[in-house]
Amino acid sequence: MLQVKAVGLNFRDVLNVLGMYPGDPGPPGGDCAGIACHEHVGTDVLGLGFGSLRSYAATDPRLLAVMPGQWSYEESSAMPTVWVTVWMCLEELTGIHQGSIVLVQAATGGVGLVAVQCAHQTQARVCATAGRAEKQAFVRGRGVCMVSTTRDSTVFAAETDTMLGGDSKFRVLLNSLSHDEYIPRAAWLLGEGGQFVEIGKRGIWN
Repeated sequence: MLQVKAVGLNFRDVLNVLGMYPGDPGPPGGDCAGIACHEHVGTDVLGLGFGSLRSYAATDPRLLAVMPGQWSYEESSAMPTVWVTVWMCLEELTGIHQGSIVLVQAATGGVGLVAVQCAHQTQARVCATAGRAEKQAFVRGRGVCMVSTTRDSTVFAAETDTMLGGDSKFRVLLNSLSHDEYIPRAAWLLGEGGQFVEIGKRGIWN
């Protein structure tokens, strides 16, 4: 149990309240930050609660971590799902390393921003997509040299093929897009042994 001070809402919660989430996601509001009520009573913590859009939320203590002192409750509540997702995708499932070529779709979203940061920390080569020109400029400002669009799959295919050049292919593709032809066009850019990691909630291929 924790006393909730801030709740972080993500795309899963949006689909939840719109009735578009596949299956039963339970009540919205999983990411949260607050004050521990049982173990480590009075400690500022962040983590995952069960329907935490309330003053007090139940959770398993193993899903909580001590909050860094320099973070606010609001900042902390935005971290759990994003960082766990990126860790599972880039560390546990794919194990990217120096020189890997990684494509991060929708790189200005929460997961996208963290994925770009983590990929850079491993000294991987990062290619990213974003929508508007302002978003693409923001991604370039984060140190990504290869940036394409999420608005036109034909342009995306042509630009990424040019960016890769020659026979180079992606080692890892972190996908959250389901529209147009982005899945087949992106999958075609994977090299031998490449890994397509899907975190989308709708339009998932088998």
